[in-house]
Amino acid sequence: KHKKKNLYSKNKFKKIKIGIVSNINPDKNLLFFVKVAKYILKKNSNFEFFIFGKVWENQKKYYNIILSEISSEKKIKIIQNETDPDKIYKKFDIYFCSSKYESSPLSVWEAMNYKKIIFSSSVGDVPLYLKNNFNGFLFKKYNVEQVSKKLIKLTKKTYDMNKISNAAYNTAIFNFN
Repeated sequence: KHKKKNLYSKNKFKKIKIGIVSNINPDKNLLFFVKVAKYILKKNSNFEFFIFGKVWENQKKYYNIILSEISSEKKIKIIQNETDPDKIYKKFDIYFCSSKYESSPLSVWEAMNYKKIIFSSSVGDVPLYLKNNFNGFLFKKYNVEQVSKKLIKLTKKTYDMNKISNAAYNTAIFNFN
């Protein structure tokens, strides 16, 4: 049902779009996502980053911290009013989960269903279903430089992205249908 865009044309590096779907709160560790985005954008401008999520009244302070971090970055966008999964998941190539605490993150399973390449913290049930270089990629430490370099390496055609995104889709269908 969902067609996967190649992250690469034959000889030309294309813009890579990385997204996260999450309510704006510290448990989701969005500040880490923003710091990774800023690190990557300093090295390579062919990236865009998206945060899709609602801001609750009790999280305005955290939201303002994130806004101050991205104020000068036009390639990091927060989109609050989009709730249609078809529209959300079509906006990016790689799904990034930076959560500190989760049991079974629905947005990861949704992204797999949309054939997105998953790049996730090793949180909750994610390590049970996500296997490095097979259907996604895990990171265990919240080290901005280390995670950023791993993500950049991922986008340099080191892996067969279509094979990985198809494996992610099959994992979602088999385990969460």
